[in-house]
Amino acid sequence: NLEGLQSKQEEGELLIWLVALSYQSLEEVDVFLQRHQLRHPVLFGDQEMAANYHIGAFPTYYVVDPTGKVAARSVGYSTELGLRWQTR
Repeated sequence: NLEGLQSKQEEGELLIWLVALSYQSLEEVDVFLQRHQLRHPVLFGDQEMAANYHIGAFPTYYVVDPTGKVAARSVGYSTELGLRWQTR
């Protein structure tokens, strides 16, 4: 899960960016970040971005390797990406 990966970012092993696609205001995104204690940079996307990345459900996670290639994708609340990162 994202919270589990946060320590990897703090150790400099991972860079996490969040993308907000469904929001009414910047304040709404800020409240979400505070409520979940997330301290990652946020990019603001739109429905075109969601379509381009085949995002039909939230949350959707992508792991992108240093060359820019998508290394993993996960949809929904799961620990799959955390497990993949820990078993690298």
